[in-house]
Amino acid sequence: MSEPWYLRQLDKEGQAAYHAMKTGLAELRPAFPVPRLEGKALGDVLARLRLDCPELFYVTGFSCRVHPAASNVEFLPQYLFDKGKIRDHQRALAARIDRLCRPVLDKGEAEKEQYVHDFICRNVRYDKLKKPYSHEILGPLSQGVGVCEGIAKSVKILCDALGCIQWKDRLFCIPLSWRRRCSNYYHTD
Repeated sequence: MSEPWYLRQLDKEGQAAYHAMKTGLAELRPAFPVPRLEGKALGDVLARLRLDCPELFYVTGFSCRVHPAASNVEFLPQYLFDKGKIRDHQRALAARIDRLCRPVLDKGEAEKEQYVHDFICRNVRYDKLKKPYSHEILGPLSQGVGVCEGIAKSVKILCDALGCIQWKDRLFCIPLSWRRRCSNYYHTD
């Protein structure tokens, strides 16, 4: 499997921060060291990480503590829920993704992509009220509502689970997710 698209766009220092954040956030740590970057770079790295890893739906922001001479900062993530509720949502989403993917695991890539497309079209409606979870996989996959970002992240996590690799590098580097296949365009968000 290739490296995530947004990770590849970062320089070495950004990649080190990306990996430190991914590890600390996956373990739901309240604070952890991250290589020190200048200006808004830490926020940019977190944004890229969240696009590559929609399973980090529970991260809403961060603050950090820094010592002027330190090479690391103490990264203090902000979580949408407490740890117990995050783990409950993770288990529920993992089960839902497994259930959704099971019927097409033995199909070809085009059929898998079409299945994901059809699932989104039939089961997810656009959230005009823009609830906080609508921008994350939690909205479309557990509540059946989402905005473009949440729907695109849901498509990504489902295609990742199905092993669809052909579309990945093209799909998430453009704002609205259109995918060309067999001379037809399919809108995925």
